[in-house]
Amino acid sequence: MYIKDIIPNSHLYDMKSSLYDIAKTTFPTLMLREHFRCVPNIIGYSNRLAYDYKIKALRDDSSVPVKPATISYQIENGVRDNKRKVNEEEAKNIIALIKACMEFDEYKNMSFGVISLLGDEQAEKINSLAMEKIKPIDFEERKILCGNASQFQGDERDVIFISLVDNNEGEAPLRMTGEGTGKATKQRYNVAVSRAKNQLWIVHSLDVGNDLKSGDMRRELIEYAINPENFKEQKLSKAKVETNLELTVANELKVKGYNIVPDWKVGSYRIDMVAVYKDRKIAIECDGDLSNTVSNTIKDDMEKQTVLERLGWRFVRVRASEYYSNPIETMYRIEKELAEFGIQKEDFINNFNANELKEKVIRRAKEILADF
Repeated sequence: MYIKDIIPNSHLYDMKSSLYDIAKTTFPTLMLREHFRCVPNIIGYSNRLAYDYKIKALRDDSSVPVKPATISYQIENGVRDNKRKVNEEEAKNIIALIKACMEFDEYKNMSFGVISLLGDEQAEKINSLAMEKIKPIDFEERKILCGNASQFQGDERDVIFISLVDNNEGEAPLRMTGEGTGKATKQRYNVAVSRAKNQLWIVHSLDVGNDLKSGDMRRELIEYAINPENFKEQKLSKAKVETNLELTVANELKVKGYNIVPDWKVGSYRIDMVAVYKDRKIAIECDGDLSNTVSNTIKDDMEKQTVLERLGWRFVRVRASEYYSNPIETMYRIEKELAEFGIQKEDFINNFNANELKEKVIRRAKEILADF
């Protein structure tokens, strides 16, 4: 309204186009591919949906205490009020889940956000209920925000709850939800999911198999939350670049019972090997082997370690001179450091339940909900 007849082509600056689209007509596009905010299994959804698997997730989730990263939570009796686009049961359950989360140490100091994927009415309902059921001091300290996807643009929270609102009372599947005009719906889903740093809850009132058609964006979001591993890009494995020192150290650790994964990729970086125990991962780097044909310098290695440590990774370094002069003492030192980081041998893994925290939160939320 204010730029009409003042700048050239002012008609292009409307509510349906973005400054990025206009800039593309004149300037080349540079895509920033390394992603630092979300843990890999959250940004993996956006990577598949909007970025053709070009995003390189760098964060390590070993130090993130809340697991799993994505959760599909179905409300059995959720009903959408079509006049107001509100699903009251979803709203109640989300507030109960937030209150339950705040009781567990794993969520200490974490912030919470709620996004409605179907208009403002549901967000307003959830916000009203949150202000009624959650103490003002907790509301402020946890930076609780309820809104639609556009209200979260440029913002983030440690834990995000997404409300789909819809339900199906008929026998036939619901009408397909596609990418939308100008891919607006696709963009909304992308923004909503990628606001979550540590954990994402998809709260819905739908039977995925019966209520939603194949290709429906709601269905794909729910199915992704159930098992992100099913949606990862499949690539042919390339030949690993390994030095004699890497092979020797990896084999010794495997013989001792450690779970060792060689040639671990993190974005554009390569880690010599990673020791894995339950949900923990520790990088092991081998330096100074004359058989190393890779042109990495010490400066490159230190830069890589600095970047990845900032994103949660922890490192154990092994120098060739140290190992070859005293292999027994070196392996003892490596095992000691692994133990300090919480990495144990596979023999000690006893029925690790990655869903234990989720199950405790859900049980507590149901108890809280009974008092609403």
